[in-house]
Amino acid sequence: MSEKALLLLGADSDIGAAFLRQWDGPVVAHVCRKPESLAEFASREGFVQVYGDFSSADGIEAFIAAVRDLQTEICRILYLPSMPAIPTKLPKIQPSDLEKAFLVGYYAAFRIFQTFLPAMAKTGGGQVAVILTSYCFGAPPKFLTPYVSSKYALYGLVRSAAVEYCPGESSPWGLSKCVFSSPMARALLFILSTKASVLPAAISDSASAASLPEASSRPSSSSRTV
Repeated sequence: MSEKALLLLGADSDIGAAFLRQWDGPVVAHVCRKPESLAEFASREGFVQVYGDFSSADGIEAFIAAVRDLQTEICRILYLPSMPAIPTKLPKIQPSDLEKAFLVGYYAAFRIFQTFLPAMAKTGGGQVAVILTSYCFGAPPKFLTPYVSSKYALYGLVRSAAVEYCPGESSPWGLSKCVFSSPMARALLFILSTKASVLPAAISDSASAASLPEASSRPSSSSRTV
């Protein structure tokens, strides 16, 4: 697989599968918990699955190494993973709960940005989008400290990356996650298909994407599973 591809993290999530049904370009798809949910895409040209366990630093590094071994040029990144938002009172939160939330929801994204954004910038730019939450833009509900904290960290990462790699275009996108089947899917397609320079985009459930235009993806290529 030698042409440019989208790196889709959390492809085996419900949102990842919904996005893939509307995206027909080359994809390096990160899978972890439900690889069987992507069976419908296995024969698609340009579709490659790579397993990665983001709940440990070693798992994150192994995934990045596997993607680099593909020798595929990553030109777009869509980051979806996070730990579930499980209500837990502050005194009962275990250090391991916070550690996993940050490994999956922030640190993996940080290492992926650190690895691939410089190369994307050198080869003419690309597009980056992440999933946030409206909790970053208003008062969050009670008892979700690990989840909310990791989302704030991811929000800071994407804003900082935008300033570093795309000065003047650092405002995150705010789009609707709860209606993904129509406006959010169209918005993600628009973000990831535009020919603009590297532009990290933060996707939350805080606004509508209805005003964004339709967009198409890129041609496909050969397929295999790692």
